[in-house]
Amino acid sequence: MIQQRGSLNRLCLILKTVKQSGLKMIKDLYASRRGEKHPRAKLTEDDVRLIRLLSNEGLSIRVIARKFYVSKRAIEAILNGTGWKHV
Repeated sequence: MIQQRGSLNRLCLILKTVKQSGLKMIKDLYASRRGEKHPRAKLTEDDVRLIRLLSNEGLSIRVIARKFYVSKRAIEAILNGTGWKHV
């Protein structure tokens, strides 16, 4: 019984380590892909430039968000400089 617990503990430790390694690998993969290189990106760098231009011309955030099929929060992040900083 004691040997089984030790084996079970080692197995749990191995599985936990594998899970953490996998999650870190996925996190690193997504962190290295900024902007349109990210697999889930809906906008391109050209879209971001156009969004900023449209906002400067007076178009509302809601209208811009609908045009690009993204949330108003995504547009706000672009305009506030918290999103797409590298563009």
